[in-house]
Amino acid sequence: MSLSTTIVVDDASGDDVTYNRMGGDTTSSTFIDVTSDTAEKGLITIKHQTQGTGAAKIDRHLISLVRTVAAVPAPVSLTCNLTIACPQNAAVTSQMIYDGVANLIDFVSAGGLATLTTTTIDSLLRNET
Repeated sequence: MSLSTTIVVDDASGDDVTYNRMGGDTTSSTFIDVTSDTAEKGLITIKHQTQGTGAAKIDRHLISLVRTVAAVPAPVSLTCNLTIACPQNAAVTSQMIYDGVANLIDFVSAGGLATLTTTTIDSLLRNET
């Protein structure tokens, strides 16, 4: 399966943010925020890799959002990642993976960070658990 050449996601305000595919290969794709310029840009990268050998093989899937912001003396970047690492053996089922991802999405959107506000993000960044 291949993702669309355009991805539309919501920001914290519920506004659409559109990312267009910039390029990729058989193991990764990169999408750029259409409002990006040379000083400030947003990228979503999706990568896949297999590590290990034999019964210890693990499939890793990474979705990464990097937002680069113009700053003095040099640009800085914010990175938000979702990584799924699962063994290839039958002990971990697709349903377990779906449930794990659903749990995280629910935690961020309706659970512990349900009221996605500056206060909840600030608490998280203060290492509150």
